[in-house]
Amino acid sequence: PDWRGYYIRRFWRIYPMWWVAHLVMLALGIIGAQGFAVDPTRPGVWASLLGLRIGGQQMYVFAASWWFVGMIIQFYAVFPIFYWIFKRWGWQRFLAILLPVGIMVRALGLWVFDAPLAGMHYLDAWAHGAIFLSRLPEFVLGMALAGALRHDPPRLQRLLSARSLLVGAVVIYLPALALSLTVVGSALSSVLVALCNLILVRALAVAAERWLPSMASAMRWCAVHSLSLCLVNSVVINLMIRHGILPDPTQVLAAVVAIIVSALALEWLTRAATRLATSDLPFAKRSSSAGH
Repeated sequence: PDWRGYYIRRFWRIYPMWWVAHLVMLALGIIGAQGFAVDPTRPGVWASLLGLRIGGQQMYVFAASWWFVGMIIQFYAVFPIFYWIFKRWGWQRFLAILLPVGIMVRALGLWVFDAPLAGMHYLDAWAHGAIFLSRLPEFVLGMALAGALRHDPPRLQRLLSARSLLVGAVVIYLPALALSLTVVGSALSSVLVALCNLILVRALAVAAERWLPSMASAMRWCAVHSLSLCLVNSVVINLMIRHGILPDPTQVLAAVVAIIVSALALEWLTRAATRLATSDLPFAKRSSSAGH
């Protein structure tokens, strides 16, 4: 693979919007906007700009949901290693070996940070994915799924469309969530929930394509704008929904509208900032356009 081109595209896809989101949050905090108080002198604030959100409290700087971007950046960094293993073993062996290994590594970390090293207060960070190894099972599952889809697309599509698999996902979902109530059980819960979500969301997408084209279009829109939506959703929800009170339909609708508007505004600011920063750098400008 062209790893250099790959990383250039990934950089321009993630970091400009990531940096703009940080600067917007800092600016709102400086002018005293309610709910945006962030101390810029904290080391974790500037480490987060690099995508490093591996500390226990650092995960909650700016927005708790941003742990996801930090984890994805780590997986991009180690992806060539897993790609080499994947190509060498094939997707079946890759899945058969690394999936249980990943589950055991996650379970070991959960046990260690819950008992022997509880004083570190790192259990929550490990469980979320502050270190990529704690979410390795889902990553392995995704790579194996891509390999199976490339190897025999019709067979995999038939398997994912099987009614028995859909029923199984519905039946397993609640017990899978219940497993997350135990520390070590959540090691298995995360990958089961991910698999159930994959099956159920795919079934919803297929049904929408057939019966509700407008919903299918909305789902595709969310996929295209997934990064900006990820960066603004929890911020908007935390600001608009009062703690301890269930939101009414009007509040829910207002939150959805605010999330969409904020995501589009973040994308516009990112494009403007990128054009301004790369106006004299033709190569960077082309890479930015390709990344988006």
